[in-house]
Amino acid sequence: MGIWGELGIEATKDKELITKAYRDRLVKVNPEVDSQGFMKLRNAYEEAMKYADTIEEEDNTPIGKWIKKIEANYMNYPKRIDENSWRELLEDEICVALDTKEEARDSLLTFLMSHYVLPQKVWMLFDKEYDIKNIREELYEKFPKDFINYGVIYNIDNPDTIDFDSFEIDEDLDYDTFINLYIALKKAMRGNDREEINKIIEDMDSLGIEYPYFDIEKAVLYIRDSKQTEAIEILERINRLLPNKLEVNYLLGVSYSSQDKVEEALVYYNYILENLDENDFSGKNGKAYCLMKMGQLEEARDLYADILEEDPHNQNADEYYHQISEQLIDVYKKYIAEEPGVTKHKISLAWVQMHTRKIDDALKTLENIEPQGDEIYKYYNILAHCNIGNENFDVALSYFIKWEEVIRKLIDSKEEDTKKQIRRLGYTIFRQGGCYVALKNYEKAIELTDKALEIDPKDIMFYSGKASIYMELKEYQKAVDVCDEALLIDDNNGDIFSI
Repeated sequence: MGIWGELGIEATKDKELITKAYRDRLVKVNPEVDSQGFMKLRNAYEEAMKYADTIEEEDNTPIGKWIKKIEANYMNYPKRIDENSWRELLEDEICVALDTKEEARDSLLTFLMSHYVLPQKVWMLFDKEYDIKNIREELYEKFPKDFINYGVIYNIDNPDTIDFDSFEIDEDLDYDTFINLYIALKKAMRGNDREEINKIIEDMDSLGIEYPYFDIEKAVLYIRDSKQTEAIEILERINRLLPNKLEVNYLLGVSYSSQDKVEEALVYYNYILENLDENDFSGKNGKAYCLMKMGQLEEARDLYADILEEDPHNQNADEYYHQISEQLIDVYKKYIAEEPGVTKHKISLAWVQMHTRKIDDALKTLENIEPQGDEIYKYYNILAHCNIGNENFDVALSYFIKWEEVIRKLIDSKEEDTKKQIRRLGYTIFRQGGCYVALKNYEKAIELTDKALEIDPKDIMFYSGKASIYMELKEYQKAVDVCDEALLIDDNNGDIFSI
């Protein structure tokens, strides 16, 4: 970070500004709680004051004159974020000549140690010119390793956390202080330190800089304070400026749904899923909630099912899914009373009975029916899981096998609706293995689990199941080996770590 990053200001010889920055940071650091943080801040202050006392002689060497151009370009905000202005500077003879190119590179990196607020495209330009990432070992000998890794290479490789193009440009405004404060605000928002947040916002407002993402943070605070009307006013204005920002559309959805204006909220969640990211998790959650509140229970239930397939541990989605299923029981019973001969209604009722753990009711509902066509897939699914629930493992196994057969007949289908069903093939085989575990036939269970892994080698649940079988057999090294394989796919999976 460097001394100036620690103080939250750009390099300066203004002692009053250094002292103010130090005092502002000092109130947020308790030496008794964070002695290391206090020492870092104190050292940064002392080094900054030493820097302020230095008297620099004007450097009229070719390198010195070039660095003056670099500094002038940096201090002019429109030019700072324009890669063409930097490209022109990097085409200077001083950067091309063999006898000065390395010195120019090192002088530029020295400058960047205290002047680092630049867009990724500029950092990438520096890397293209000097091949920084590939010569990092050489640079470690000349510069602090943390500066090269986190001050330079990190900025080359990672997207901007600041939307540099969204500022309303005025060359007289202090963008560097504003950006440092904005970064501090984001950090404070994560900790929800309201006193610190209010102080930072006050300081940012005093700079007179318009930046829509600063307004978004204000809107988030209004949402936290249940001031949805104020939040919506800000967000609607920003949405007119930046209509394709996912975060803005999501926050508008949250604000309207918090006011029970779910139809208005649904507009924004649909916009996210239809125009910005069809797989956005927050958009799906928001839409499912709105549909539930609007009484579109089946559509909401199906969307929550998709969410739980992606994230089986999503407690919020699981609760709503079961809540909807409870409501649908009466809906489907009404359908059956009105049309007793329609098999689809009975399968739908059995499905929600199963998901609300009314296993015996589900099995009774499915008695004496003959499913047809698409109904067969869900029919065997329900019977297999219900018999697992009742610990009738032999019976459950037979239905999992029949369910597998149904899916295999769909494999050559070109219909979009069957793709999700086909993806369950590995699962049906894995669950057959689970039945064999319950029946103490571990060899067959491992065989079927391996077969499931051949179909979907990235499904962590299959690895977890296989490792558990080896644990049951007390073959611990094999269990560890399976877990190691799983961690190569997902090194943060709680199911694996719990084995």
